[in-house]
Amino acid sequence: MAAPLLLEPRNGLANRLRVLDAGIALARAQGREIALDWLLHDELGAPFETLLERPPEIVRVTTWRSDSRFDRMRRRLRHARWRLKGAIRIGHEDIQPWLVDEADPLHELPASRHVIVKTWIRFFADEPGFGWLRPAPSVAARVADAQAHVGPGPLVGVHIRRGDHALAIQRTPTEAFFARMDQVIEARSDARFLLATDAADVEDAARQHFGSERIVVLPKRARDRISVEAVQDALVDLLALATCSSILGTYASTFGKTAAELGAVPYEVVATGARWTPGDGPMRDPPTTSWLAARGHPGGRYDGVRR
Repeated sequence: MAAPLLLEPRNGLANRLRVLDAGIALARAQGREIALDWLLHDELGAPFETLLERPPEIVRVTTWRSDSRFDRMRRRLRHARWRLKGAIRIGHEDIQPWLVDEADPLHELPASRHVIVKTWIRFFADEPGFGWLRPAPSVAARVADAQAHVGPGPLVGVHIRRGDHALAIQRTPTEAFFARMDQVIEARSDARFLLATDAADVEDAARQHFGSERIVVLPKRARDRISVEAVQDALVDLLALATCSSILGTYASTFGKTAAELGAVPYEVVATGARWTPGDGPMRDPPTTSWLAARGHPGGRYDGVRR
C-alpha cells in the first residue's frame, strides 16, 4: 500500500466533486488511501455525509469549520505532522501550470511519499469519471422525486449562475441564454428545458418568456450555499442536469460542465466575447486570468499559443 493522500477540496459543490473525482482516480492509480478534509464555509456549508455516500477509497472524513479558531489550529497541526513525514504538498498554484502546459507529473509521484492536495481544480485526468458518485439516501430520495417531477421526454439542461458571481453575470447575461434557447426551439419546436439556477427571478423570467410548459424547475427549499437543504437541492439539480440530452452552461462556472461530464452529454458555454475555450478538454479546467496574464497571454485571455 502506498502512502496516503490528504485531500482538501475547495470552493463550491461542483468544484469539490471534480477534486474528489481526481483524488479517487489518483488513489486508484497509485494504491493510496484518502483522508478527506471537508471544510465548511460560506461557499459550501453542508457536511460530506449529508450529500454523498463515502466511496471505499476514502477511509476517513474530517469536517472542519472555517469560522472555528480551534479547527483552524488543529488543521495546521495535522498538516505540519504530514510535512514532517516528508509529504509532498500540491496546491492550485502548482496545478495551473500543468493545465496550460498539458503536463501530468502526478503519475511520477513516489509511492512512499505522503501527499497533500488542497485545490478547487481537477488535478488528475485518469478514470474513474464519477463512477464512484452515490448520493446520500436523503438526496437519492429527492432525485427520485425529481424524476417524477420532470416527466417523460428529453430535456435540454440549462444552468444559469447568478448570485454573487459577477463575472458569470457579465459574460453570460440571462438574455444570451434566452436567445440561445430560442435557437434550440427554432431547431426543435417541441424542445423543453430543465432550468437550474440560484435566482428565483430568472425562473420567473424564463416562464414568462417561454411559457411554463417548456420550463421545468425542480423545487427548492433554500437558495443559499450554506444550509444543508440548499446544497442538497443543488446536488439534485446537478444530477438531474446529467440526465438531459445536452447542457447549456454558464461562463466561469463548473456546475454545468460537471453535470455534462457525469452524464457524458454535449456541453456548451453560453458566453459573450473572447474566452478560454471550455472544450479544450473535458477533464481540464480553465486557467485563471492572472495565471494566463503571467504567461504572456494579452489581457489574461488565452490567445491560442501555448507558453
